[in-house]
Amino acid sequence: MGIIAGCTPRNETPNIEGDTYLVDLNFSGFETRVRPITSGQADEHSKALKTQARNVDEYPTTLYYWSFDAASLLSDYYQQSAIALSFFPASTAHSFLNGFPNSAVSNKLLEARVVSAFILPIPAAGIRRLDKLNVELGLSKYSALGVELEYGFSRTSVLSLVGKQITIPKEQLDFRKNTLSFDLSDLSFQDKDTMYLYLSVNRGQYSDNKNFNRSRSGVWIDNIRVSGIRNVRNDKLKNDIHYFIFDQKNNLIVDRGSFDAKNSAQSLRVELPFGEYSTATVYKNSVNDPFFPEVINTKNDFYLRDSMGLDGRIFGSIDTFKVNRSLSQKIALRRAYSQIRFEFTDVVAPSRVTQLRVYPAHHRYTWNPFSIVPRQ
Repeated sequence: MGIIAGCTPRNETPNIEGDTYLVDLNFSGFETRVRPITSGQADEHSKALKTQARNVDEYPTTLYYWSFDAASLLSDYYQQSAIALSFFPASTAHSFLNGFPNSAVSNKLLEARVVSAFILPIPAAGIRRLDKLNVELGLSKYSALGVELEYGFSRTSVLSLVGKQITIPKEQLDFRKNTLSFDLSDLSFQDKDTMYLYLSVNRGQYSDNKNFNRSRSGVWIDNIRVSGIRNVRNDKLKNDIHYFIFDQKNNLIVDRGSFDAKNSAQSLRVELPFGEYSTATVYKNSVNDPFFPEVINTKNDFYLRDSMGLDGRIFGSIDTFKVNRSLSQKIALRRAYSQIRFEFTDVVAPSRVTQLRVYPAHHRYTWNPFSIVPRQ
């Protein structure tokens, strides 16, 4: 298999089952253009985004994230390696249940019984500063109402409180979802290797819940997200094209790979037998590697989780083609995540707009184009 530029179809005897043919895949479409808001013609100021080196991220992005959808205590988004959530006390009984009501079909949450705190070890490597901790939390009707976030630099150090204690309203007990946010921006690693965040429950407010019973208390927790600004070590954004080819007849994978689209021709030559094929192609312009499953045997195993942060761009395409001779197949990719469009309905000159804030309308999605039920 080789990466080539300039492909032309070959005339060969068609439809001979068992033979193999050369297929040239030509990729295009993965260019992002920015158009600043101006009072003149925006197109005159548009320019293509180019790979560039940076010392740090400009804005906070997700550093660690626990969705529990894989029924695991490991983070499914992380800086350098996955880290495991743990409990205090360590013997806390726990299990994985279906998510909060109105959550996605594939969503799971973590249930912990008679727990005092959830412990998140956050390594300092690669992090310039922390920003926020966001979490979805449900308390049983036997729980105390106080929730606190504390931090320390070892599992035996004296803990310090982050902000103020949060009180859960009594009407929000019985495992109703509460979305909490803690400001971490004033915390410093102080030349330490790891910061331990303790999300503590059953803190105070005992008399405010007449049903309080610590031995019967329980917590549902989901979507723990720690955000902050990373040090990217002057890395350049990756420019890799990842391709996956599946046999339409049996859905088995027949080829997969990747190559750098910036430093090579944007074409690929593969050798395939007679048949019909599906391809999944992903172009990722980001510091992070894309999140694919380690093992992909069939096309239903394939998915891509958004892992680009605020700095990156992802493009994707699903295509089908028949192979009965050597041929050239064009694949045009489209923007896969975070395409944001603005429509102004107020009569205001763009020059008077001083700031725009964009907030996500939903949790990040997982692209699983061959599955009947989409992942989230």
